[in-house]
This record gives sequence, structure tokens and C-alpha cells, in this order.
Amino acid sequence: MVSVLLDDLDRPFYRHTPYQHLYDWLKALPADLSLYAVLSGTSEAQPVAIYEREDGEQYLHPLYTQEAYRNWRQVMPYLVPLSRTSPFLDWVARTEVQDWGWLCSSPLPSRELIPHLAGLTQALTEEGKAVFFRYWDGHFFRMILRLLQHDGHFLLPPVAQYWINSTVFTFQPDRYRRPRPSPWWTIPAQVMRGLEQEDPGPVQLNVMQYLQEQQGWLYCAFPLTVLEAKVAYYLRQCPPDNDADWLLHLCQWLADETVS
Repeated sequence: MVSVLLDDLDRPFYRHTPYQHLYDWLKALPADLSLYAVLSGTSEAQPVAIYEREDGEQYLHPLYTQEAYRNWRQVMPYLVPLSRTSPFLDWVARTEVQDWGWLCSSPLPSRELIPHLAGLTQALTEEGKAVFFRYWDGHFFRMILRLLQHDGHFLLPPVAQYWINSTVFTFQPDRYRRPRPSPWWTIPAQVMRGLEQEDPGPVQLNVMQYLQEQQGWLYCAFPLTVLEAKVAYYLRQCPPDNDADWLLHLCQWLADETVS
């Protein structure tokens, strides 16, 4: 029994609470924690524009801080501090959009939280390949935290709570953990399997990276959001399964789309 208790003490505190109302969560937040929103730059709901329309009081901090990605403004995720009375929160409370981003609380100021988020720009597969990590997509990131459970604490150690699509994840924040440069996190095999069962997003990310690196002319032939939508459509219609020529068929289909 003692060894079990000691083992539990070694694990970071974690609680997963579904279906808690946003306003109840906001009222319960400790006063010494700052409130933030992470906003997706690729959501069709355009949360960045909605924040600027509904609130717009705080600076939007771009989260692709590496030199190679600093100009990716069309797909840039952002961090923005929020007051607890921000009118943007009214939109968050009523929206049905799942991929706009998420809220979190932390004892750190923006300038210290940003390097932790920037460290998740890319993640590593178990084979050591770097892939872009959609941590800013609430639909995707909620699944990641549910699959990781206690270990989700290590992704962003200074975060105390997340509010993601009506689900609250609670951890014991570690404000002294140093941020690590991207890519540092290796996606566990069991997480990849869980994601593949629930969401084809990781496969789509790998396809997008393949197009960018190996088929540059196709990657540049469409606006990024249009290309993502086309790849998602093709994945739904023609799942890759074990087809060795699947990527070739996809590229041919995209090439045909450029002249249709």
C-alpha cells in the first residue's frame, strides 16, 4: 500500500471534468492565475477576427516564433490575455465551433508562457520524424489531453487549467519548468493509435508535410486552407489503408483539381 501511495505522489495532479459551464469555471478560477486564449489561425470560424471585433484590447502574440515560420500569418496561432469580463468569452460560451482554440489559466505572464507554447510547434513521431502539432485546435488538443491523462501536464507545465469545448482539465502548474525548443515531445504510440481511431487529423498533417517537402508545386497551387480542405475530403473518400500508391493517387487527383 505504501508503494502505491508513493507512486501516486510522483504523478502530477490531474482532473478531467466534462460539461462544466464556462461561466461557472471562470467564477471558480483562483485570482492569482492569469486567463488566456489560444486562437487558431486556420479555423473557418476566424476566432482571431472575432476576438478583434468583440474585444481587441490586448496584443495578439504570434506563436510560430521560429525564424522559418514567423511569416506564416495566414495560419498563425496566437496567444492573447483575457480579462474575466472580456466580451469575447460570451462568443466562446455560445459557439458550437470545435476547432477555434481554447482557454487556459496560468501563474505565468504572457512573455514566459509563449516559449512553452512555441515549443509545441512541431512534435516527433516514434521514428523521429518532426511533424507540425495542432495544439491550437481545440478538437484535436482535447483528444490529446484525454489520451495522455496525467502525462498531459508535461506538454505545458505552467498551465493550471484548460477549458476546451466544455471540458475542463486541471493540473498542478509548475511555473519553474524551463521551456524546451521545438521539436522536443515524442508522440507516444498509444496516443497515435487513439487519434487514428478518433480523428484522421494526424494523417492529414503528415500528408500536408509531404506535399510541402516533396510536391512543392502542388502545395503552392492552392491557398493553404483550400488545400487542407481538399486533403481532408480525399481522406474521407479514399482512406489510405495499406495502399502503397495512395500518395501518388492523391497527388494526381490534386493535379487534376488545379485545371478543373
